[in-house]
Amino acid sequence: MTNRVLFLVAGLFLLTGTGVTQECRLSIDNVECSWGPNAILAGYQTGLSIRVTATCDITGNYNVSNGLRLYSPDGAHMIVTTDIAEPWRHLFDYYGMNVTNDPYGEYAVVWITGTALDPLEGLPVGSDEVIGTIWIETLVSDMGKYICIDSTFVPPAGTWRWSSLSGGPDVLPDWYNV
Repeated sequence: MTNRVLFLVAGLFLLTGTGVTQECRLSIDNVECSWGPNAILAGYQTGLSIRVTATCDITGNYNVSNGLRLYSPDGAHMIVTTDIAEPWRHLFDYYGMNVTNDPYGEYAVVWITGTALDPLEGLPVGSDEVIGTIWIETLVSDMGKYICIDSTFVPPAGTWRWSSLSGGPDVLPDWYNV
């Protein structure tokens, strides 16, 4: 009986594991001007390339609304700017990687948006590309301090979501932060 139960459980893992390579997520693709694993150089500008992967089981095209919050639990100061990659500009009628920096440099919020008016435009299924870069500039005096990045809500319409343009279900992508 034990062998049958183990076989059944193993069979369920095999059946559910077929979509492992399919993903709907935002992730950090590359870190420019880094210094070793999980470290950046204080006093320099560091770029975080943001990748959108839409290879999960979705249909149609999507509008995008995702927010990221950069902050320091130990008081590192930062100025954040962004650049949008060229392919991202052609998918939407309205797009942006808008930044709101705290006046004291303690945190920043990046709102990644893409709005298409035509259902044939927008984020297509199968997309897997870098959409832009978040640039972080720190002070030399911040050496040894931490900067964290996480998903966040950005009002008024900044829900973490990809909205279907064809009437299908909305997608809540994963935030994959290595």
